[in-house]
Amino acid sequence: MQVETSIFNNCVLQRNGSNVSEAFISGTTDAVGAVVVQVNRGGRVLAGFRGKKVGQAKNGRFEGWVTGIPVGGPYRIEVRVLDTAEKIADHTAVTNVLVGDVWLLAGQSNMEGVARRSNALPTHPMVHAFFMDDHWGVARDPLHALWAAVDKVHAIIGCPTLKKDRYVGPGMAFAQEMWRLTRVPQGLIAAAHGGTSMEQWNPARKDEGTNSLYGAAMRRVQKNGGRIAGVAWYQGESDCGAQQAELYTARMRELVAALRRDCNHALLPFVAVQISRVVENDSNWWNIIREQQRQLPQSIDRLALVPAIDLPLDDAIHIGGSGINRLGRRIAHAMGNLRGYKKAHRAPIRLKSIEIGQIEDNGAVEVVATFADVVGKLVASGRPVGFAVVTDQRAVNVVDVKLQGSKARILTRLTLQEAAGAAIYYGYGCNPVCNITDEADRSIPAFGPLRLSTAQ
Repeated sequence: MQVETSIFNNCVLQRNGSNVSEAFISGTTDAVGAVVVQVNRGGRVLAGFRGKKVGQAKNGRFEGWVTGIPVGGPYRIEVRVLDTAEKIADHTAVTNVLVGDVWLLAGQSNMEGVARRSNALPTHPMVHAFFMDDHWGVARDPLHALWAAVDKVHAIIGCPTLKKDRYVGPGMAFAQEMWRLTRVPQGLIAAAHGGTSMEQWNPARKDEGTNSLYGAAMRRVQKNGGRIAGVAWYQGESDCGAQQAELYTARMRELVAALRRDCNHALLPFVAVQISRVVENDSNWWNIIREQQRQLPQSIDRLALVPAIDLPLDDAIHIGGSGINRLGRRIAHAMGNLRGYKKAHRAPIRLKSIEIGQIEDNGAVEVVATFADVVGKLVASGRPVGFAVVTDQRAVNVVDVKLQGSKARILTRLTLQEAAGAAIYYGYGCNPVCNITDEADRSIPAFGPLRLSTAQ
C-alpha cells in the first residue's frame, strides 16, 4: 500500500476553519475494501479514530478523506484496507504528522535564500518543510536545495553550484514567528527559484507540468492535498526592464488569481515583498517595479506588501545578515494580519499622503509625508535618510528629515516654484540608503516618483 497524496511521514496537514484536518488521501493498493484509519497520539488512540472509515479501495487504487484530526500532534496514522470479512488486507503507517498551517514559498532568489549560513536559525519541532526532493522533514536551511529538486523545471533553468556557507532565506524566520503568533504547527512548501521572471511563473504554462515553475509549484501543493493557508512571495528583480516592467502589475494579478483558483480559495492570503536594493546598477526600472509593487494592495484584495528597502545585503543583490530573519518576521506579521491573528501587528506601513508643508523664511519648501498603520512612531538609527526630491537638474535637494509620530517632515532646498516641477521618492535609485522603520521594526515602503505638483 502506497500513499501518494497528503499524508506522509513528518507532514503538516492544513487545518480547516474548525481547526481540524480535512485531507484528501489517495494511493495504490492491490486490496479491495473499505479504507479505515487509526490515529494515535502519545501512544493512545485518538477518540473517534479507532478504525474510522474514510474511503474505499478498488481497481488497484484507494482514496478517501481524513477529517477531524485536531490541530497539533505529532500523530501516528495507520491506513488499512479491510476486506469483506473486516480483516486487514493491506496497510501502511505514517509518523510524526502535524495538523496546522501550510504555506507556499515562491518567487526568486531572495525567497529561495542566498544569505550566509551564519544566520541560519535552529530547528523547531513544530515547523516542518516539504523539501525540493519531495520529502517532509523538520524545517532547516537550505529549504530550497534546487540541486535535489525532482521537478524538471529547476534543471531546465539551471541550479546553483553548492556553497556550504550560503542558502539561508526568510522562510525559517517566517514559520517560527507564525508558530509564536498562533502556537499552531507550521508547514512550508518550498517552490522558489533564483533569477526567475514573471513570464517564467506564468500560470498559462501550468499545462507544461513540471517543466514550468507554476506547474511544478501546483504539483507540490496538490501532492499535499491542494489546500494551503497562504502564499509568501518575493520576486521582481528579474522584471526590471522595459518590456517586463510594463506588464508587471497585470502579471501579478493573473498569478494571484490563478493561485486562488487552483487552491480553491477565492481570498487566499498573499504577502509580497517589495524588492530591496542592487549594487552597481543604475537602472531606473528598480524604482518603477517598486512603485508598482507598492500599489498592488490597492488592486488585489487580501494582498499585503512588505518593504525590505532598509535591510542589509550579503552580496550585490541578496538580503543577508540579520536582515533575512527580520524579513521573515515581517512577512509573518503581515500574513498574521491578513488572517486576523490577534498577536500580529497591524497591516504593513503604507504611504497615506504627501503634502506641501510650511515655507521656510528663506523660501525653501518643507514636504510632509504621512504614513498609515505605524506601530508606535517612526524611528531611525541615527539621522533619518532615504528621501530624495528630484528635479531635472539634480537629485540632492533634501536638507534634513525630522520624524514626528507617523509623519516625516522633509526640508528641501527648493522654492515653491521649483518644487512644483519636482518628484519625491523614498528609496531613489537602485542602491539607496534607507533607515526609517516604526517601533515594531517595519520599514516604510519605497515609493516614487510622486509629483509634488499634485501634493495638497
